[in-house]
Parts: sequence; structure tokens; C-alpha cells
Amino acid sequence: MEKDLQLPIENLEGVLLLPGRLNGQTGRWVLDTGSCHSLANQALCPAADSPAKEASVYNGGLQKAQLFSGAADVEIGPLQLPGHPMALLDLTYVEKELHILRPEMVLLGTLGMDILRRRVLRLDYAANRAVLNPSDPFPTREEIPLKLAGNAPTVSASIAGREGRFLVDTGATACLADRSFADKSWPLLEKQRQIYQLPELILGSRVYQNLPVVLDDTAAIEALPLDGVLGYPILSAQLVELDFPRRRMRLGPKYSDES
Repeated sequence: MEKDLQLPIENLEGVLLLPGRLNGQTGRWVLDTGSCHSLANQALCPAADSPAKEASVYNGGLQKAQLFSGAADVEIGPLQLPGHPMALLDLTYVEKELHILRPEMVLLGTLGMDILRRRVLRLDYAANRAVLNPSDPFPTREEIPLKLAGNAPTVSASIAGREGRFLVDTGATACLADRSFADKSWPLLEKQRQIYQLPELILGSRVYQNLPVVLDDTAAIEALPLDGVLGYPILSAQLVELDFPRRRMRLGPKYSDES
């Protein structure tokens, strides 16, 4: 297994993009721990002769999509995975949003948990850098138990004193909570997308206050019993390490606390 694999991150409003190639085509991968399996852009990768499966995707709300299977030569920075099994999906709905900011960008697909689960992922949002299997020690001893339900990484967090299981999703630009958490006292920030201001969320010893959170039905996410999603607004607040082999999530000091 590779050590200290440095990957530069391009941050497009919370979408983390990694340089790479798919079947020789240069472009960008979305770093997505919320995806149980890596996805290749169907437009760039031929599908195997197999029936399509139904998948859930989030496009302003949970929707159904057709999923095919295939294999591809995958490169993420210097990491090379020839003939890697891939799920193939029409990613037009993702490209449309990204092209608003980067019209010329080629979206290769998403880097998901089938590739990440045997590796340690360290994310330095302030430095726009990801490291796979870092060899230097993490700068804090705080660890949060991480569970892999299927391939989905989840942690325990609490909202208003209520514990829940939350998906740790580097591909999510927003945090999400099930509608059952809703409180009439929460300020409504955006009616169309049902974005509210969450007074407080507790993760380990960390308290995150006044977070924007989308309220939606989480029952269909990855077909798992989830209470919500921890996305960019929480993860980007500090150095994060996801040690999938040891089932640990490590949180560094908040960037706002550093001198």
C-alpha cells in the first residue's frame, strides 16, 4: 500500500476535486466518502453488458437514477488502478453545477469508499491538500469511533440532545438532517431548499453552532438508517483524518482557534 500520497485539492464551493485520468482522459475526480462505490462518468466509460440497477442520487432532493457497471483504468494523482471495477452513472446533473464555476472542466467521476476504505484519508482544507496513508502522526489525540455500514462511514453526533447516526460525506456541500429533528424555533434561511440555521451540533468534544442545515427525508440515503449527513460546513472547520482500516475519525484544532 502506498504511503504519503499527496493529492492537491481544488475546492469549488465545497466540492473537493482531485486531478486524475479515466481511460486516458484527463480531468477531475470528486472526493466523495458518501459514495459507497466509485462512479465513472458514463459518457467517458463504456458499460459492461449487464442490466442497469436503480440508485439514489441527491440533486436538490433524493432522486432515482440508472446505474450500470464496468471497468476502467483509473488514475488519481500518482495512484494508478488499472481495470478497476466502476459503477457508471450519468453525471450530467453534477457537471451542470460545476460548469457554472469551471465551464471547461472534465468531470471523470467520484472517488468513493471502495477505493478509500483500506486507506487513511487526511484532509487539510486550509492547505487544499489531501494525503492518503500519511506517515506523520496526527496533531491531536481526539478520536471518534467510525462505523462502516456497508461501505458508508458514519459517526454518532447529537442535535438538541438527541443522538443520531450521521454519514461522513466529503462530497456533500451542505449538512443534512432528517425532518424529525425540525424545531419551529430554528430560523429559516432559504425556503425553496428548506435550509435552516441549526443552533448546535455536537461531534465528539466539538460544538458547532449556527450551522446551515438542509432538512429532508434521510431514509433513502444509501438505503441505511441514517439521521443526517455531515458535509463541508463541519468537515472544513479543521484538519480531519478518516482512518477507515482502524474505524477512527480524528479532528485537529479548529482553524479559527489557530493563531
